[in-house]
Amino acid sequence: MRIRKSAVSGAFYPSDKTELLDLIKTLFDQAEEFDIKIKSAICPHAGYIYSGVTASYVYKNLRESYRRIIILGVSHHYSFDFACLDENEKWETPLGLIALDVEFEERLRSYDIFKFDSTFHKPEHSIEVQIPFIQYKLGEKVKIVPVLLGTFRRENLDKVAEVIKKEMDDETLVIASSDFYHGYSYNECKKINEISRDVLEKGNSEEFFRGVLSDKIMACGASGIYVMLKINEEKKYNRKVLYMTTSGDITGDRTGYVVGYISFVYYE
Repeated sequence: MRIRKSAVSGAFYPSDKTELLDLIKTLFDQAEEFDIKIKSAICPHAGYIYSGVTASYVYKNLRESYRRIIILGVSHHYSFDFACLDENEKWETPLGLIALDVEFEERLRSYDIFKFDSTFHKPEHSIEVQIPFIQYKLGEKVKIVPVLLGTFRRENLDKVAEVIKKEMDDETLVIASSDFYHGYSYNECKKINEISRDVLEKGNSEEFFRGVLSDKIMACGASGIYVMLKINEEKKYNRKVLYMTTSGDITGDRTGYVVGYISFVYYE
C-alpha cells in the first residue's frame, strides 16, 4: 500500500497523538456552532496555535454526510500548470490513516488538466494541515481528494473548476486551503481581511480574481479559492465568513510579521 507520510507533523501541529487530540478539542471548544450544512469552505493552513481556532469554525460545523472531501491546496515549493493529484492510496498523520478516493481521482485524471505526481505533494503543508481536523471530526467515514495547484493562470483554473463541478455530487465537500495577508502591518492585515470578507460574501469569482491581481486581496491560496468560487458561482447557496482574525490577535504582537486568517463557507 502506498502511504504518504506526514511532512509537517511536529511543526505545524503536534506529532504526539494524545497531544494533538487534546489541542483540536481545545480549538473546537473555542469555535461557535451553527445550524448549517456546509457545501464548500475556505480554511487556513498555518500552525494550529495561530490559525487553529479559525479552521475549527469550519470543521466543528461539518456534518457526517460527506462521501469525499476535495482539498484544494497551493504549492509553496513548485510551480506547474496543471492540477496535481497524489499517487498514494492513504495519507498518514498522528491520528492514523485516511484513504484517498482513488476511483474519483481516476475520473479526474481522464481530463488533461489533471495529472498524478506525488513529488509535488511530498513536502507540502497546505493540504496536510487540514487532515487531522477531518480525521478528528469525521473519522474513517470520508475519503479525501488532495488537489495541489501551482499556478494562478486563469484559463487553467477555469478548466479545473469545470471538471470538479462536473464530476462532484451532493456528497462532495470542497475545501480551499488558504491564509490571507502576509506582511508587517497589523492595520493593513485587518483592512485586507475586511475587503476579502466583503468580496467572498458576494461570491463573485471575477471580483476576487481582479482583487488578487491588484493586491487589494492577499491570499496565498488564491488559486484554490478562485476554483471554489467558480464551482459555486451559479448555485443558490448562502455565503458567510464564520470567523476571521490575525496572528497578531493570537500572539498579542501587533508590531512584527502578521498573517490574516479567514474561515468562509457556502452553506444550506
